[in-house]
Amino acid sequence: MPDPGACERELNRIARWWSNEALDAEHGGFAGCVGRDGSVQEGADKGIVLNTRILWFFSELARTRRDVSALSMARRAYDYLIRCFLDTEHGGFYWCVDYQGQVVADRKQVFAQAFAIYAVSTYAQATGDSAARTLARDTAALLREVARNPSGPGFLESFDRDWVPASTMRLSERDVAAPLSMNTHLHIVEAVTRLTELDPSVAHRRFLREGIELLCDCFINEEGHLRLYLDVDGRDLSSAYSFGHDIECSWLLWEAVTVLGDDALTQRVHQQVLQMASVCADKALDQAGFFIEERPFDQAGAPYESLSVWWPQAEAMVGFVNAYALSGEARYLQFSEQLWDYIVAHHLDAEAGEWHWYSDGAQGPDAGTGYKAGFWKGPYHNGRAMMELLRRLPVSEVD
Repeated sequence: MPDPGACERELNRIARWWSNEALDAEHGGFAGCVGRDGSVQEGADKGIVLNTRILWFFSELARTRRDVSALSMARRAYDYLIRCFLDTEHGGFYWCVDYQGQVVADRKQVFAQAFAIYAVSTYAQATGDSAARTLARDTAALLREVARNPSGPGFLESFDRDWVPASTMRLSERDVAAPLSMNTHLHIVEAVTRLTELDPSVAHRRFLREGIELLCDCFINEEGHLRLYLDVDGRDLSSAYSFGHDIECSWLLWEAVTVLGDDALTQRVHQQVLQMASVCADKALDQAGFFIEERPFDQAGAPYESLSVWWPQAEAMVGFVNAYALSGEARYLQFSEQLWDYIVAHHLDAEAGEWHWYSDGAQGPDAGTGYKAGFWKGPYHNGRAMMELLRRLPVSEVD
């Protein structure tokens, strides 16, 4: 399995890179895009997902380590979020601002609101900031009030600025324009787990239970895969497996039920979590040594058969270590160590820092991706994986 010392060193490298290479000294906050070669893309828009993930990372680092430099970065990210992304009139957070902090996309993606709750809750834990605590609570209450699916389970994907359902529900160019997605609902559960840790009120515990049960009842199928998209009535619209989200869900779901503390639900989730990890171990480990991100049902034209993507490698390490803790099966530790070795050899930029999007810094099939920092890539998956592994890997286990 990954060595705790190596995880500690890599966590420090990630924190240094984002503190030194991704700041926007002229306009505030953080740069909207830093390319594969480390060059800052001048004038790049700044997305809410990137900014909340940066806020979460440095807040979590400050919370767990009492790290003064991390706290400074967290405050920088929080101040920018409040100043540029928060909609003080209608509530919630805008999707995107330009490099000067002016709103260029004012839609309200529920996925993004979830990341805001997650990040702001963690910032409140790290700082004791009562205004942040209130903001996290209010944003969660707003979602419960205005974003629910009126025809069936869950929450709709996308709204206009004033919380009227948007004309398209598509999250990104890669996503299906479906009214409900597992991705949004997974990260709602992640966010409300942290919010419940911050404030274990009856309302938050109920919200968390509803989210867990929704994942278990509607989004996880009989085989242990996530249903990626649903219509408003809860019917499956999926055409692919997302192994990366399957393994991420397995450990986030276990974290959620642990915080909730319901014995009967915990027993049910225990079985589903191990089923998800097992099916990933059987289907998602490529012979080249990496974890496959996704694959269409028909297996034709699978987008990442020859390229590894950074984030599933990080999530799979944590998911497999979590599966080992729940099952005692040594194979999961072996898989996690295999993935760490692959990451070191093919994703880490040993000289310049951070992780390449694609293995060995390749361009990859998706136009516009490959950057080290950008709309969809922050210090969230890899930084979180290092912190989670450090929590889960006692030295005695790896000697």
